[in-house]
Amino acid sequence: MKKCPKCGSSQYKQKRNSEDNGQIEKEGSTLKVVWYLPIVPRLKRLFANPKDAKNLRWHATERRCDRLLGHPADSMQWKNIV
Repeated sequence: MKKCPKCGSSQYKQKRNSEDNGQIEKEGSTLKVVWYLPIVPRLKRLFANPKDAKNLRWHATERRCDRLLGHPADSMQWKNIV
């Protein structure tokens, strides 16, 4: 596809051609590139090392509950997110 079916914008950057009195060429390089990075393999690598896994789970397992704000996970907003 050369245009977006929803909004009609071009998929390619428009280049000006100096030889043809500044007329616009049809295709150049792509306008945007979307990278998809899967999260599951990254999380598996993060939790593979036991020392790192302990540090990553600190806020859920070893945090003190003294009703003082010592970590963002202690706030009311954090509880609404999770």
